[in-house]
Amino acid sequence: MNQNDVRKSARFVTKVIAWYFIPGKSKILTQLVDLSETGLCMNAESFIPKGEKINLELQFPTSFPKITKITGEIINSNEILQGILYHLHVKFNALDPESKSEIDKFISLHQKELAPIKSQTQEHKPNLSPDQLKHILPAIIKLVSDQTIFQCHFTGNVISTSLESIHADVTYLAQSVLVFSCEERFFLNTDIVLDLNMPGSTKPCKLSVTIKKIEEKNETPFEYETVYTIPDSLEEYRVNEWLLTLFIRKLGRKTIDEIITQNTPMSSSDDKSWSEHRKWTRSLCDLDSQLYDEIEFTVAQAHIKDISLGGAKIIFNKEIMPSSHVLLKIKLFNEDIRIPSQVKWNAFLKEKQHYEIGLQFDKLEDRAQKTIGKYLQSLK
Repeated sequence: MNQNDVRKSARFVTKVIAWYFIPGKSKILTQLVDLSETGLCMNAESFIPKGEKINLELQFPTSFPKITKITGEIINSNEILQGILYHLHVKFNALDPESKSEIDKFISLHQKELAPIKSQTQEHKPNLSPDQLKHILPAIIKLVSDQTIFQCHFTGNVISTSLESIHADVTYLAQSVLVFSCEERFFLNTDIVLDLNMPGSTKPCKLSVTIKKIEEKNETPFEYETVYTIPDSLEEYRVNEWLLTLFIRKLGRKTIDEIITQNTPMSSSDDKSWSEHRKWTRSLCDLDSQLYDEIEFTVAQAHIKDISLGGAKIIFNKEIMPSSHVLLKIKLFNEDIRIPSQVKWNAFLKEKQHYEIGLQFDKLEDRAQKTIGKYLQSLK
């Protein structure tokens, strides 16, 4: 099997928990970026050269707590954030029947929720809406510094009215400020367009930039500090989402979560969908369940206190931020039901030392809807 064989398999965006290790070295926890029947891409904190043998352990929510063990080979390593984040592309060695079955089962059961790489669009569900993300970034920047600028590394092309596209390397990024280098000489206050290959995105992001400072050098490449504007709301969201990722790495998840809690408004569409959800009749219940958290990439036990065809209230041992997407797994009438859900609210009960969390079901398959409906009838 060669690298081209791997690429013929459909790849799906996913955040499955994984561990990897080079034989003889310690095991490292990570998450996948995408998965196919013949390979995967995963995050890593250090570079691993092409051709290196690697051992993998995958934690699929469809077979929790079972671990699927796989061996593979590194076919490519891409630096995403200089010295901090790499994407490792792994080709599976010959899979044993059990491992192949677990991969096929996960892809089959989640194919409607997983985003195919080749057709990824703006329907991909974020943890924050564009309006929410746009609202909280100024609060984060105010806490840190208006001058916060991040060192990074991704590529793109310069497009101007008089030139064909020219390769560019982006080295620094902040809100409204971007630094790039290229072989072409530009003058101060020149307006150009950059097509950037943003990490995690399958299509270029277009930015309009004005050159405000030039790093004078006797030889190419030239370095330019620019002020940028983003003409398209979707592309603005993609840049803001990447800035949020950089701030999480700088400040830590806990600090960012606190800022989100204090500053995130609920959009009008969220208000509407949640009010419509509350029209469902809720029934008190006592159900054990499992919750797969797509933000922290963990699977844990939860307890359902009430449920309807629109959502559920669960008892959980930790906080999950509003707008987070989770997968709720329950067993009714000896049937396993997996429900993609969104966290709408949470409340800490000090006297009981646990959280109550309100879930809104994203969608219910016909089979799940019938089974939950049958269960609700049994409670009457």
